[in-house]
Amino acid sequence: MRLDFKRSLNFRKAKNSYQKILVTCPSWVGDTVMAVPCFRAIRENFPQAEICLLVRPYVVRLVERLPYFDSIIKYDPKGRDRGVRPYTSLLNRLRKKRFDVAIILPNSFASALIPFLSGIPQRIGYSEDGRGWLLTDRIAPPREAGERIPIPMVDRYLKLCEYLKVKISSRRAQLALSREAEEKAERIHAHYGIGEGERNVLITPGAAFGSSKLWKVEYFAQVADWIIERFACPVLIAPGPGEEVIAQRIEGSMEHKPINLVSEIVPLDLLMSLIKKASLLITNDTGPRHVAYAVGTPTVVIMGPTDPRYSNCHRDGNTVILRKELPCVPCHLKQCPTDHRCMDLITPQEVFDASCNLLEGSK
Repeated sequence: MRLDFKRSLNFRKAKNSYQKILVTCPSWVGDTVMAVPCFRAIRENFPQAEICLLVRPYVVRLVERLPYFDSIIKYDPKGRDRGVRPYTSLLNRLRKKRFDVAIILPNSFASALIPFLSGIPQRIGYSEDGRGWLLTDRIAPPREAGERIPIPMVDRYLKLCEYLKVKISSRRAQLALSREAEEKAERIHAHYGIGEGERNVLITPGAAFGSSKLWKVEYFAQVADWIIERFACPVLIAPGPGEEVIAQRIEGSMEHKPINLVSEIVPLDLLMSLIKKASLLITNDTGPRHVAYAVGTPTVVIMGPTDPRYSNCHRDGNTVILRKELPCVPCHLKQCPTDHRCMDLITPQEVFDASCNLLEGSK
């Protein structure tokens, strides 16, 4: 595979007249939602450019209806695209597109390596994870007294846009839901006897990140029972892929009957619609909380091992974050090596009280 170094040396000529832009997207659902203002800014400032997103397959439904790009290239390095042949095929496909610039949102080494090997002449990203040599435009991550400081991911992504001197019209993430998914959500509600506009609470109890983000099953069950007793409204449990056992254990620990969607196929676009139709979402610190913010659904977030400064962009009063200040947090570990106190010390009463305040406030 030949790299087009001559083209790379001439990349600065086109800095103000990009014709083809590749945006490599984050891997996580929540981070992708927080990248939407970045997508919007790129489109608004380069209205004539052909913009392409490089995304993981499981976030395609999250972004596919947004108006900020022209095409999507899916890349699944842990699935069907694993191995030398699929990787080479991806690189060849990108080379044929002859992008002028790649805006690299993730921090990983691999996310910068792909545009480099594809011969994209200008590659903009944060210089960390030992990947600075893969970039033509290296942005230093925010630091204070020599230490890296967390900032909201929305701002982190927008700083890459600001490097290009673009105007930022909004920091607010918005999502576009498909009519098909909204109709399926309506059918699910009707099937379980939930009337149009009827108050309902949605619980997403899993966390793709790892077990360190999981709140106790019996705690979710207790809160769900109290909500049913207090508000006489249905509580839906929506597990993600591989989280079916969690949902079943919550139902098995409850005195009242929830609506357990474990038997339903709930792809991301349908989950987005269910969140939009919910009066309240109760969730761990995972992707659905960011979807809820984007569609305007009040949310109680149970946060343990992660630093809230990375997601401190939900300031509309509709999101309540419950967490404990402890010496061991934030650790950002996928599994807790000790007693998981950061999550276990958040009580059902605290979550219930926050839920009541949001539900009564939105009455």
